[in-house]
Amino acid sequence: MNNTYRFGSKIDFGIGNNYENYSYFGFSSPEQGFTWTERFLSSLSLPVNAPGEDLTLRAEIFLLSTQEVNIYINKEYLGKWYVNNTGTYNLTIPKELVNNYINLTFELPNATSPKNLGINDDERLLGIAFRSLVISNNINLENTTFFQIHPFKQPD
Repeated sequence: MNNTYRFGSKIDFGIGNNYENYSYFGFSSPEQGFTWTERFLSSLSLPVNAPGEDLTLRAEIFLLSTQEVNIYINKEYLGKWYVNNTGTYNLTIPKELVNNYINLTFELPNATSPKNLGINDDERLLGIAFRSLVISNNINLENTTFFQIHPFKQPD
């Protein structure tokens, strides 16, 4: 099976979805329609064809509490998301940082457990929950689904 990631294709998280083809470390067990980052670092590894232009990273996520997310690509600092709402977060990936793979690492220094927040007895250190992720170039951006930011609602 060829797991080369095709720019513009959607990576879905959750039970039975294709994120497991690219998950490297730091993710909790998948749940229905989403997967939590667990602890302070999570990483995806995507074999790709070298792009001819800059790329756009789009992730549909939700959270338990406000998170600062430092993002690295191939060990180079890319940028930071201040995640305080459920929705879609974007970041530009310069083509110079990508060769034949993308090692995408999320650093979550504010990961915390639902137990610490008084939600339930779950002691896992959770950061953000991914529903989907897309890396696109301008050629296939029109085929990408965009999500609206909406108030926090726990998934069904």
